[in-house]
Amino acid sequence: MKLFLPLFSFAAAQDQTEDIRIWKADVDERIFKTLTVDALTDSWTLPTDASGKYEPNKYYRVTVNGPDGHKIRAEFSKFALEGGGFSGGCTNDKVDIFDGTDGNNLITTYCGKGARAAVKSTGTTLTVVFKSNENGIVNTGFDVAFTAEPLPEEDGHWNSILTQYESLYNKIYEQLGATRTENKRLRLANQFTRTMGKFYDFGLKERTISGCTNFAGTGVSGDFVAPTFDETDICASLDSFFFAVTSYHDAYACLDGLDVWAKQKQLRPIRIKNVIRKQRRRLYNQKLSDFSCVATEGFFN
Repeated sequence: MKLFLPLFSFAAAQDQTEDIRIWKADVDERIFKTLTVDALTDSWTLPTDASGKYEPNKYYRVTVNGPDGHKIRAEFSKFALEGGGFSGGCTNDKVDIFDGTDGNNLITTYCGKGARAAVKSTGTTLTVVFKSNENGIVNTGFDVAFTAEPLPEEDGHWNSILTQYESLYNKIYEQLGATRTENKRLRLANQFTRTMGKFYDFGLKERTISGCTNFAGTGVSGDFVAPTFDETDICASLDSFFFAVTSYHDAYACLDGLDVWAKQKQLRPIRIKNVIRKQRRRLYNQKLSDFSCVATEGFFN
């Protein structure tokens, strides 16, 4: 879960009257950069005019793709935008960084001046979006260096679960179109999203800790079973998804520092597996009954 703190720019703090900003709707320039195993780095500098400052009312989008098995690191330098805010609820000129393409999975927002922490994607794509408003208060901008870093094995395994979820959601929504109204199929597809939300509550990725001494399961990465997607067989693909979540829990979830017998009972391994079973039965028997999937007993250990 990402936490955004509402910060206010210096300019806004100086003027307590209502100030409605106008953001440009159309992108001035789309920049695409592709990193490869032979060229793992690249960079981009925010364009400036003859004064050495960026222009007002500008909109740039930089999308960086890396090779398979890598994630993208973005490191900012010489960062100087309008105002004195830092990050989060930026109300003037700003940089949005997205995990993947822009529009979804916002990692953070930067504004103001000074050093900014490097940002990393979880997969092979990261997008940096810059927007300046129309008020004419500008600064010198920033440089950003992109590096493709090898993806740890556990990250690749977790990402395969996320990819399976996205593929299944889209296919469920698509196939329900033959028998359901638009509103109904959206509600039913979102039931699968609710299930994924339950699994996020387990904190499986956050509990993947180097040096763990007490695992929820075997603690053997080789026990993870990657999901497979078959667009002609939603039921098999759903089974593969549930099995992958279970095997990730067994292979990686760490219990170090957790009091699962008193304060954090919901993270007991047996309770987590029971939740996975319950969610599978709920989807198959109630919410996604259109697909006639069978929640066979004994599917999980």
